[in-house]
Amino acid sequence: KLSSRKGANLRGAFRRGHWWVLNTPRLKLDFESEKLVTPYRSKTNRFSYNNIPWYASRDVYYITRRDSNIQLKYVLALLNSKLYYLWLYHKGKRKGDMLELYSKPLSEIPIKKIGKDGQTVFVDLVNEILHKKEHNPDSDTTSLEQKIDQLVYDLYELSIDDIRIIEASQHA
Repeated sequence: KLSSRKGANLRGAFRRGHWWVLNTPRLKLDFESEKLVTPYRSKTNRFSYNNIPWYASRDVYYITRRDSNIQLKYVLALLNSKLYYLWLYHKGKRKGDMLELYSKPLSEIPIKKIGKDGQTVFVDLVNEILHKKEHNPDSDTTSLEQKIDQLVYDLYELSIDDIRIIEASQHA
């Protein structure tokens, strides 16, 4: 009965003097499996891949795999791209220039569904970036990130003019 209560009900109960009120339960999440993580607030789209036991407080959000046909590293490539930054900046939630990356805006991000074969090139580039960063966190992966951006532009069949707008917005 308590687990179905929502946060607002809990605050109201506390105001009514029901000091024994419990906090809203956290969603069940396997903190030890494959996941994407992102800070609650960030100036850029900063999503990371994690496949080890890792726990964090409420200022970190987790994205887990819902669809067995969509690989998390493919989603990671999309989420960290320049196109998706622009989407988050204009369609997501912001606090000033900071992106607010919590459940509502994250759940509304459009992820283009493509077959596993099409995802492979994205996943391979992500694996290459992860490998370089694992061996040297200061590795320059700019060229790999640019390849991912180009793949995202191709995925959405963007025109040269569209790409110029996206690229120019990154330097504004």
